[in-house]
Amino acid sequence: MIDIMENEVLGPAVLKGEVTVLLAVLEDEFGPVPEWVYEKLKDAKEPQILTWAKRVYKAESLEAVFA
Repeated sequence: MIDIMENEVLGPAVLKGEVTVLLAVLEDEFGPVPEWVYEKLKDAKEPQILTWAKRVYKAESLEAVFA
């Protein structure tokens, strides 16, 4: 089975899409996100993005999502 994240073309596109969706969910849940959130997301890899996305459901704040 091929890992799409290892593909030089598709991997970055998928990662960008995951970040875009996470930002949309964060904004829906917590309102406008501050600059520090963008800083965390800009260098994040897929496993970390997925962890943060799962935390949104239980977190009471942005800080809790990224703790």
